[in-house]
Amino acid sequence: MSGGSGIVTEMKRNFGNFMTKLGAHVIHLGYNIVGRASDKVRGGFSRVAAYIREKSRLKEYLINTVTDLKHKKKSIEHFLFWLYEDVEAKRANEGPFKAAGLWIGRVSRKLWHLRGGLVTIFNWVAPVVSLVFMFSVINSVSNLAYGVSVEYNGQSLGMLGAESDYDEAEKVLQDRIMYVEGNEKVTIAPKLSVQLITDEQEIVDSEELVDKILINTDVELTEACGVYIDGEFLGAVESKQAVESVLSRILSKYRDDGVKSVAFEKDVQLSEGLYLKDSIVANDEVLDIIMSDVSTDVYYEVQKGDTPIKIASMAGIPLTELRRLNPDIDNNMKVGDTVTLNVAEPYMSVNVVKEVEYTAPVPYDTVTSESDLVYQGDKRTVVEGVEGEAVVLADVTTRNGIEVSRTVLEETIVVEPVTEEIQIGTKTPAPITGVRIDGTGKYSWPVAGGYISAYMGDGRGHKGIDIAAPYGTSIFAADIGTVIQVESLGYGYGKHIKIRHEDGTITHYAHCSAMFVEVGQVVAKGEPIAAIGSTGDSTGNHLHFEVISNGVFKNPMDYVK
Repeated sequence: MSGGSGIVTEMKRNFGNFMTKLGAHVIHLGYNIVGRASDKVRGGFSRVAAYIREKSRLKEYLINTVTDLKHKKKSIEHFLFWLYEDVEAKRANEGPFKAAGLWIGRVSRKLWHLRGGLVTIFNWVAPVVSLVFMFSVINSVSNLAYGVSVEYNGQSLGMLGAESDYDEAEKVLQDRIMYVEGNEKVTIAPKLSVQLITDEQEIVDSEELVDKILINTDVELTEACGVYIDGEFLGAVESKQAVESVLSRILSKYRDDGVKSVAFEKDVQLSEGLYLKDSIVANDEVLDIIMSDVSTDVYYEVQKGDTPIKIASMAGIPLTELRRLNPDIDNNMKVGDTVTLNVAEPYMSVNVVKEVEYTAPVPYDTVTSESDLVYQGDKRTVVEGVEGEAVVLADVTTRNGIEVSRTVLEETIVVEPVTEEIQIGTKTPAPITGVRIDGTGKYSWPVAGGYISAYMGDGRGHKGIDIAAPYGTSIFAADIGTVIQVESLGYGYGKHIKIRHEDGTITHYAHCSAMFVEVGQVVAKGEPIAAIGSTGDSTGNHLHFEVISNGVFKNPMDYVK
């Protein structure tokens, strides 16, 4: 079955050329007729205008015209009256043939005298009739339906509604044939022609046409059922029921309470018809493919509470494999991220949509306000935010047991969230010179300005003092020493530095926004080592300053002055 598309295209092109030429001739004829008619119209109007201009008054012209028409009308009435009288008398005296001759003679002479008027009428009527004819031809041709007639081995197999139907039939034919190594491709070349469709019963679809072609070939055929998965022909089997039974058992494993739908990911078509005997395969061969597993990439969206170990366990793959597919999963995994899972899944993957009810947290809002009770650069939480709780009803779609999508149907809040309220300080801090410090003066003041916002102890086990200052204010080494620790944490002390001094005492500088030294570096007393910030577990910009001697936390107020 080859070459059909070229033949049909050529015939359509020739037919199109013919219709184009016909349309051009009709339009040219209409153009000439309309042109002559328009010339007549223009000439008539010119003569009328000239005639009217010759008259002194339009009223007089109209009166004369009406009078002339009345005279002509009376003249015609008189002619018809005497014609009738004379024809009747002739028929009575000399018979009908003589009467007919008299009627023809007089009417002919009258028409000859009126020939100028008749020509004028013809010149007006002929263009109109021509235009009506032209549009009728075009409308009739455009409403005709043409199809592709298929003939094979001297047999008319029917008519296709469009050339694309033939291409589809050729594809269906080749899909019904399974080629093995060494077999020659089956080539069938039916005769095609474009014809006018006169009987809707002649139209056949692709499947019917293929059956008719195969019946009229010399190859061995048999009734069978073709198995198509996503358009791929796996083969024709003798028992359709055996394949349907296996497919049904696969789907039945996923049916359960709350399941709304179960369907294969791939499109399955079981098409009964005539197939070449060479295309018949054993049921087991097709069923083995249907029941097999394939390795494929599956994508999973990270949910709250997920960990790499949990995801690997859920997917049934080693943690090392999960890390190989997602190198940054241990450091950068966040809720909503897409994780790649390379899993062995069934060749016939199944999508299951199940209605699920679960509880989910409702995030709280945060509002801020200014307060002159809180120092500038600090903030205070007045009301702690608390997440609410909602009952969610959703359609969860899983593929082979792994969730691939979730559609929320309904969400009902059962516990309202508590809005977090934070006060931002506007109070101007007291200058450092106003703070009384009774220390020994062994260590210099470690901040360029600032004030003490919290003392050691203060009822919460505070291990040092807090010195509040604007963000970015310089922090100095309290004494000469060696940097022994420079660390950045997302919690606790945040960015912090420890310096060991010559007597073994350690000073600790925490919650910095930036650090300017590194481990092993020797720093001088008063040398900038960091900048004020609020990293780690901190509220407001400040330096948490500690003094540690022989592993014991000392009150910094006894050392600075």
